[in-house]
Order: sequence, then C-alpha cells, then structure tokens
Amino acid sequence: MTNIATVVLDTLRYDNYNTHFDWISGKKFTEAYSTSHWTIPAHVSLYTGYYPSEIGIHGKSMTLDFDDEVLPELFESEGYTTRLLTANPQIHMWDGWKRGYEISVGPTNLDPSDDKLVDWNEFYSKQYDSTIKKYIQAVLYCIESDSPTIKSMIKGVKNNNQPANNGIESIIDRVRNIEFGHKEFLFLNIMDTHTPYNPPKEYTDVQTPVDIVAGDAFAGSVENPEEIRQVYDDSVRYLSDRYRELYNELRSDFDYIITLSDHGEMLGEHGMWNHSYGLYPELVHIPLVISGDDIKDGTDDTVVSILDVHKTICELAGIDAESRGQNLLGEFEPESRLFEYHGFLHWHQDQFERKGVDEEVYEKRDRALDGFVSPSSDYVYQTHDDGLRISGSVTPMEANDQLAKLIGSIDRKNIESKQEPSGVSDEVREQLEDLGYA
Repeated sequence: MTNIATVVLDTLRYDNYNTHFDWISGKKFTEAYSTSHWTIPAHVSLYTGYYPSEIGIHGKSMTLDFDDEVLPELFESEGYTTRLLTANPQIHMWDGWKRGYEISVGPTNLDPSDDKLVDWNEFYSKQYDSTIKKYIQAVLYCIESDSPTIKSMIKGVKNNNQPANNGIESIIDRVRNIEFGHKEFLFLNIMDTHTPYNPPKEYTDVQTPVDIVAGDAFAGSVENPEEIRQVYDDSVRYLSDRYRELYNELRSDFDYIITLSDHGEMLGEHGMWNHSYGLYPELVHIPLVISGDDIKDGTDDTVVSILDVHKTICELAGIDAESRGQNLLGEFEPESRLFEYHGFLHWHQDQFERKGVDEEVYEKRDRALDGFVSPSSDYVYQTHDDGLRISGSVTPMEANDQLAKLIGSIDRKNIESKQEPSGVSDEVREQLEDLGYA
C-alpha cells in the first residue's frame, strides 16, 4: 500500500523558499508554476488537473462543483483513509471543498485538544444574522451539539478576538496524535507565511503582526516596505524550521511527500503587495519537491505546472485519472502552461473604498488576464496598464500567437460571477479581512 502526503506551504515565494529550504530532500523542480495567483483557483487545479477557467471556479464563484471526482474522492474510491488538515479557511468554508475527505479539520479546530469542541467555522459559514440573534443562535448551537458547551463558547470568543491562527504548531501536534494506517491520503495547508505575518518573537525584530493588502499598493499607503520584506522572510525562516520537524514526522508514515506552494507573494515588485492582483512571476513561480525513499535527490529545470502535481499523485497511487497533467516521475513532454487572473474577489471593492482608492482603479483591474510560460522559460503575461509583458527570447507577435493558441485549446466556462456570495456572516468576513481578501 502507498501512503501519500501533499503539503501546501501557502503563499511561499520560490526565492525565499530557495534561501531557507535547502535541507529538504527529493526531486526539486526549479521551474514549477501555478495556474493562478491565489488559493482557490490554484487548489482547483491541484484537485482536478484542469485550469480554473475550465471548471468555472474563481474569486467570484468559489463553490467546488466539479462534475467528476476531485483528488480526495479519487483516493476515497480506492479505499484510502482521506484526511484534510487546513489552516486556510478558503478550502474548508465554501461548499464542496471537503468532498472526499473522511476526516476534515479546519482552522478553528486544528489543535488536537479542540476535537470535542464546536467547529465555529462550520457554524459561521451557515449563519448570516449580524444582530444579537447571532449570539443566541451560537449558544443554542453549542447546547444542541455533542460538544462541551462552556468550553466551546470560550473557544468561540477567543477565535473572535485574536489574529488569524496560522497553525503549523497545531498541525504538528495533530499529526503526532494520529495513528496512520497503510493506505492514507493526507492533505495539509499551512499558512505561516500568509498575511498577517506573525512569526514568533524570537524570529523577528519587527513589531508583529504585520498586515498588508492589495488596496495598500493602489492607495500608495505602504510606509515600511523593508520591515514588511523582513518579517515575511522571518516567517519563511520560522516555517522552514517547523516544517523540518513536521516533514520528519511524515517521513516515518508516508511513502511520498509532495511539498509545494499554491502561489507566491508580492513584496513591492512592480509596486504591488500581497497576492490579490496580477500574474507577476513572483506570484506564479512556486516551489515543488517530491520526496520518497525511492526518489533520488536532484533538481529538474523542466517547466512544469501545478496541473502535473495532480497527475503525479494519482500515478503514485496507481489511480487512473483524466487531467491536463503529466506524471513528473515518468517520461513527459515539456509544454507551455497557462496561468489566469479572473479579477478581484467581491469583497475587494469594500477594501479599496476603505483605503480611499478611486472606483475606476478597481473597475479597470477587475477584468480577466492571461499569461503563459513556455518550455524554454519564456514568461509572458497580460497587464491592465502596460499591455503584454515578456521575459525571454520570444517576440511580441510570437507571444500573442502562442497565448491565443493556448486559450483557444481549452473550453472555458463563463468567468463572470456565477453566484454572489451574499449572506456571508460577519465572522466569515472578518476572517477574509484578516487574510487580506476583504
């Protein structure tokens, strides 16, 4: 039997990873790229092996309503125990994202000591009342559940009055408490390099937590760029130390560990911050390592995609699955890969208004963009201000032709909003604000 763990180090830039993760063993891909600039569309590709626009899931339509089986369902169908441990609420709170997981644990209950307590993320995702009734409903929810009422209520109050819990410490504790079997699929999402940047005090001299959102870039309100870059790197250094510990724990129970990021982060390049806007290489270039006892250490400079991770994971388990990906541990043909920007999330407009950004600035940049990376590492992407940007030897005419051909080769669903996420609770909105999405 084959045990496989997939670990997403959310928001980890390739260059910072390269500085601090030299200890990790396995086959390292130096030219790996995501299909988008943020969590939901990137994970859609990881779960399905297709581009986000083919599935029709993006920042304005976040329900995972893929018609075929997603990655955890494929493993579930083969008799695997499937587990999700995520510090990121985005792949836990919206409908469909827990499909195929026998066990799924979200941000509010990552600590093993919280197992018997109410899952407040679950409550808030379905509770929209913003009046005093909300608190009455919360109390009733605790009483009617099988959870300890008082301890659950105390946990709920703490969750509402502290910065986002990034969670690697809790994930390590939880993994140590699991008795893994011989047919396991484990998916982890770790948020310790995501805003708000909040490494332990012994790792940084910067006053934390530090928050930075896309609206700050367009408002010109970033006054401490060097501190922001420093605390981000401090967060990566902390993540590396803690992940080394987690990685060693996983190696004792799992035949293969796939370590990657879903996207990067802007740290002032092109005047941008956070990861809510654009297709800059700092956002799309990601780390990717496949580790296992039968995998030799080394690097591979071939251009690959997060789409290929889906196929590779399935091949490791002997699962036949349709996708656009290729098995990265077998013979594969390098090919050009798309990446997509679908506009802002609904809540970004409120963020921009709070920051004093003109509405026309938001509207101009709320339109879709595309880009691609070629087998020869030509990096091409559309912008709202400067047209097509090109890094490499390809000419503008060739770049436009290649991009048009790639777009024409896929069947895109309408990327306009399929569902207005109305009725989102205040608590969910606060979580989104904490993470820079609102």
